[in-house]
Amino acid sequence: MSTKRCLFVLLLAVLLWPAEVDAEDMTAITYQIITPDNTTISLETGVYRISGLENIGMAGVRTYSHQVPGQPGAVLEDMLADVTSITVTHAVTGADAAAVFGAINTISAGYRYNRTATLQPLRLRVTVGAKAADLYCYYGGMIVSKVDNVSALFGFTLNAYDPYWYATTETSTASWPSEYINENCLLGHIDSVYTAMSAGAVNDLRSIAVDSNDDLYVAPWASDDWQGVAGADEIALYDSSAGTWSALGTGMNGVVYKIIIGPNGDVYAGGSFALAGGVANTVKIAKWGGSAWSALGTGADDGSVLDLAIDTEGNLYAAGTFTGMGGVANTPGVAKWNGTAWTALGTGADDNAVYGLVTDQADNVYATGTFTGMGGVGATAYIAKWNGTAWTALGTGLNAYGQDMIIDQDGALYVTGNFTTANGVSCAYIAQWTGQTFTPLGSGLDARGYYMGVSPNNELYVSGTFTTAGGLPYAKTAIWNGATWKSTGIDWTDGVVYTFAWDSSDNLYYGFVASTGVVVPHAISVTNAGNEGFPPTLEISGPGTLALIRNEVTGKEIPANLYVNDGETITIDLGDPGEVPGGIAVTSDWTMRPNANNLLGKIPSPAQLASFALVPAPLATTGVNTISVFVTGQPVEANDNNTQLSRWAGITGIATTNTDDGRLYVSIVDDTGGFFHVDLYSDSARTALVGHTATYNAAGSQAIVADNTSGLGGTLYIDAATAADVNIRVDYALVVVKHWNRYDSMFAAVS
Repeated sequence: MSTKRCLFVLLLAVLLWPAEVDAEDMTAITYQIITPDNTTISLETGVYRISGLENIGMAGVRTYSHQVPGQPGAVLEDMLADVTSITVTHAVTGADAAAVFGAINTISAGYRYNRTATLQPLRLRVTVGAKAADLYCYYGGMIVSKVDNVSALFGFTLNAYDPYWYATTETSTASWPSEYINENCLLGHIDSVYTAMSAGAVNDLRSIAVDSNDDLYVAPWASDDWQGVAGADEIALYDSSAGTWSALGTGMNGVVYKIIIGPNGDVYAGGSFALAGGVANTVKIAKWGGSAWSALGTGADDGSVLDLAIDTEGNLYAAGTFTGMGGVANTPGVAKWNGTAWTALGTGADDNAVYGLVTDQADNVYATGTFTGMGGVGATAYIAKWNGTAWTALGTGLNAYGQDMIIDQDGALYVTGNFTTANGVSCAYIAQWTGQTFTPLGSGLDARGYYMGVSPNNELYVSGTFTTAGGLPYAKTAIWNGATWKSTGIDWTDGVVYTFAWDSSDNLYYGFVASTGVVVPHAISVTNAGNEGFPPTLEISGPGTLALIRNEVTGKEIPANLYVNDGETITIDLGDPGEVPGGIAVTSDWTMRPNANNLLGKIPSPAQLASFALVPAPLATTGVNTISVFVTGQPVEANDNNTQLSRWAGITGIATTNTDDGRLYVSIVDDTGGFFHVDLYSDSARTALVGHTATYNAAGSQAIVADNTSGLGGTLYIDAATAADVNIRVDYALVVVKHWNRYDSMFAAVS
């Protein structure tokens, strides 16, 4: 080896050698250029030197800040990785000038920017031992230092607009996007996992309250000895740390509609019960002090208590269908408990019931319901405000009854119910009060709303009988994030959702009733082994309607309204290594689909695509990101029966000339040995057989895949006479998450 060649190799080794690699293993480091058209060129074909990687640790960043008038310094807003510039120099020797220039041309060919039709990066690959990492670079220019008849010193500048190192291969994780949970009234979203909490009980669970210990007080309708606990009648306590249920005395002898916890930990319950724990005068309302029930005066005179609220001073307000409370005059529909006695709010409701109450930070009380006036004050139809001394109107009120009210963390007041206008403004079943008038929440709901909750990140959760929110197919529950509607990611099948509640760890609990269980997003575990976040590529194969993708670790979500046909794959590409700028695209491989190469319009908030990423440890424990993907019309995987199957949508294969009822039918016949034969039909007489493939598995389970790819929807029906409680799985949508492992340091990738 010539002296010059040895010198360059020595400089490179000193410059780039990882500290953890022994000096005697120096030959284990190699460098390569991978061209845009995937030609690999070893840099060891000539003498070379790389500069610009001196600071080979975390990529340099550019800071963005702003100054605050009257304050010193500046406020840091963001830090973004800057462009990294690399220079690769080569030294060649030859017998004559022709040999020298030939060597230059050979090496230069690997750096050309026009090797592909579109601008693509080359990769600088560093390999240490058996591990390698790539830096994606673009050609910047050529530098010539010396050329003579026998040698040349020249180089190339490279710009890494994405200045991170990447693993050389992409990782893929595939899973079903949704799963069936046999839960009928209490569902927890705990530590990113949906959990059944009521052991299959079928009850209307009307209210949940969470105390300072994150224990749950729940109100299941018509439940004697709830979860097998003696005395847990209509109300029960769940110890979240122990995972056990207990009774509150001997419970109630009637329905509990609302549970609320006071600032000192006292628990109040309102409902239609006549006695709480057998204690006298606990008519429709009572207090649990931790060991026993006690009365609030003589309770309600009649009717039921439907809602409760507490102000900043700890005063309790009750609303309902009662005509009086505690025998106190002027308390129809609404009353105040000050700790010792019931008092009136003006003259109460003029007629009918108060369904919902809420208090603000100034201790104003807002009421909604079926009343057409409050306290004799004009323009208080269905909604009114108590300012401490008198009832006042909110504009001209609502045009129909309100069901529930809530105030978010910013002090904004929301009301939902059966109305379509508020203060004369078109507000479909839900509205926000600005202090001056009502405003709609997008295009609102398509039917009645009846309960709301505010999440820890200040999003508004709404339930009701609606099938769309903001025009999107979010049935029975939806979320308003302040600008757009999005899905909760749950298919409630035949369910009715009554309440939402959160604990201090942001775990979410749903109180509802659904005789056939629910379908929830399946938790997909995707491991980011790098030390930098990376936007993944998601592939969803149909049929089904993509409604929501959520990273349970970061809370970032991608709401969607995107039907995926049978045989079609939708690709949501959030960026690949080296793209300038980072490419974001939503595309389809189904060429007959309109705008198949640009489906961004199917994402209600495209800006949210830019913030969705797989995060590394320690943000994600051991780098594991839990990704929830919810596809509506999605079948469940096990324990299916004919009633669940009858509600699945999206089975394809019905010809446009079909004149029957637009359904696909399935006939399941027990053959022998626990296996089943499956046929799909397109008419109710079951004479027009639809082509399909049936895959049989053990234990009487099987997968059914429709062969046709027409993309026309239908409903899968099952013959209840022959197929009740058959355990099958239908292959519907599949989700694949692809990503690269990204590192801020080459050493992290190869060490």
